[in-house]
Amino acid sequence: MLKLGVLDFGDFDNVFHFAHDKINELFEIVPLIEKLGFKRYWLGEHHSPFHAWGSPEILIPLMAGITDRIKIGSAGIQIMAHSPLRIAQTFKLIESIYPGRIDLGIAKGQPQDIFLKALLDIETVDLVSKMEYDRKLNDLICFLYEKFEESNPLGEIKLHPIGATVPDVWLLGSSENSFIDAVKYDTNFCLSLFHGRPANDPNILRKFSDYSNRVNNKNTNFTLCVSGLCTENNKQTKKVRKDPRFNNAILNVVGTQEECKNQLYELQYRYKVDEIEFLDIGINFEERVNNYKLLAETFNLSSSIKGN
Repeated sequence: MLKLGVLDFGDFDNVFHFAHDKINELFEIVPLIEKLGFKRYWLGEHHSPFHAWGSPEILIPLMAGITDRIKIGSAGIQIMAHSPLRIAQTFKLIESIYPGRIDLGIAKGQPQDIFLKALLDIETVDLVSKMEYDRKLNDLICFLYEKFEESNPLGEIKLHPIGATVPDVWLLGSSENSFIDAVKYDTNFCLSLFHGRPANDPNILRKFSDYSNRVNNKNTNFTLCVSGLCTENNKQTKKVRKDPRFNNAILNVVGTQEECKNQLYELQYRYKVDEIEFLDIGINFEERVNNYKLLAETFNLSSSIKGN
């Protein structure tokens, strides 16, 4: 059985739909997503005039608090724009309140320089190096799992609540470089198909699974992220495909219920996954709700609730 999750970047058009609308809608749509049988709801971190939030860590415990079962998380925290200690403190605290339900997704991307300088309170922004990303990711994992070497003074820092569980960590990416990091730090991995290019190679996840088994001697969770919209009829599908808003977008799954069903099952078969996260491209609330209801009905998601 294919499981589905939701990815939400908080997009809005700022004409008929505003940031406060998008945020308020979360309090209706997330409980609905749980009721429909989706497995998780991930909130993105973006810093732009057309994204309703830049701090998903504030919304995550609120969404967990109005639901009972569904996993809530980030997709993903832009680690280059934050202190690893602060990320670890925040998510360990949230996980302690909602044990077993919190996902910490980490993204390699970063905001524009003006936001980055303000977030880090620095004067200038140097070119981000692979070494700096590795350092931050290593520190984050070490803070969460208390893995610092004895010679490292950061090991003296203990995060409260001590003894609490740790959120599931996911690295998000679209290439082999990302899954190599996931194996190195023994995290879960989510492959994005709507960032294009290398992600279209289904062998990426097979290589990740083989490499993870060889290095860490265990099976590691991995999933796909796709973008698209499920429509009620062919007329609506044609309208979506001709919409100028999506001229430069990569839409992985678009069509009627039967078409989306076939497309998602094809992706499941090609990439050998049992779960796919869906980034809905609908702008207004009604369009998004209808999309999720159609997907839930198509895959009979509610039947899996008892099993979870």
